[in-house]
Amino acid sequence: MNRHFRVVTALMLLGWLNTAWALSDLTIPADSLATSITATAPCDFTYSFNVCNEGVDSYNGAVELYLWFDPGMVSLACPNVDPPDTILGLSNTFPPGYCEVISDTWLGLAQGDHSIVAMVDGSCAVLEVNEDNNTRNIPTACQPADLY
Repeated sequence: MNRHFRVVTALMLLGWLNTAWALSDLTIPADSLATSITATAPCDFTYSFNVCNEGVDSYNGAVELYLWFDPGMVSLACPNVDPPDTILGLSNTFPPGYCEVISDTWLGLAQGDHSIVAMVDGSCAVLEVNEDNNTRNIPTACQPADLY
């Protein structure tokens, strides 16, 4: 359980917060994916991440999506201190239930297994109901061409 959720829950239990007050919850759902668009090495991969607000309150402000390609050991703690390979800017308004799709292509991968790690709100600037659903690791593979 993250610290923001514990603090909000404690304040609600103590009656110091109106229970109608809610937070946004930015997340990268499990349906995010990466697919190969070439069959031979080097490969180009198209990846697509859905970034959604699963909370009951709107978020208005800058939102960034951090991406790492073949990251090895990346700290996914909040705030993230490992510089991402790419930072993509998203909409400045995320009403409840709103999702934004971010797609791009990772070019020139060598043959073998790879991974793309994405983290929304890597600077932890957004007060959320759940900070633990902000990352997604998508494994990919570049296979040799079928010769038959």
